[in-house]
Amino acid sequence: MSKLTILQYNCGNANHRKVQPWFDAVSQTTHQVLAIQEPGYNKLSQSTYCPKGFILLYKALPTTRVCFIVSREVNAAYWSYKQYSLYVAALQLILRKTTVSIINIYNPRGSRPRINAWGALETALGEAAGEVILLGDFNAHHPAWGGVQAASETQAEHLLYATRAHGLRLITPARYPTWKRGTQESVIDLTFATDTISNRIEFCSTEDR
Repeated sequence: MSKLTILQYNCGNANHRKVQPWFDAVSQTTHQVLAIQEPGYNKLSQSTYCPKGFILLYKALPTTRVCFIVSREVNAAYWSYKQYSLYVAALQLILRKTTVSIINIYNPRGSRPRINAWGALETALGEAAGEVILLGDFNAHHPAWGGVQAASETQAEHLLYATRAHGLRLITPARYPTWKRGTQESVIDLTFATDTISNRIEFCSTEDR
């Protein structure tokens, strides 16, 4: 595999009917990885929705906040998956010229000086092989991604420091809202990557569903 396309989506714990059309519209040929936050848990199936042509990587609990969905066209011999906590999971892919570790995080809101999911995230970063892509819903506000009008929160300051310490830089375009509700909007869904991956990324932004 020489080209990798990742879709990140926060389901907001929505039920299957609300998110199923979006999932079913995704092509297994052109999109290799779906990185999901707050997947909806179905009590009957005791799982979450997975579209045809994809493999679900998910710790099936109502409290799980991240999962991956991988195209069946990606040879299973070239990827591996690890769940670090209910809030952090990692997918490792062997591409044609490199290995990429994708770390998927949902960080719940809180008042701690570090992001609430930091313990598991730190372990995942320490174990990551090759190039790294860190993405997810961080629930943290900062002018670096939200623009000059955004608040500068302590958790966001820690996130910036920690990602730089691990050789990651922000590739999410600043000021493009990733969350909207009524007249409110903010930038809380972010993507960070190591330099080699950052320099090869063709597109990283929001898309209307």
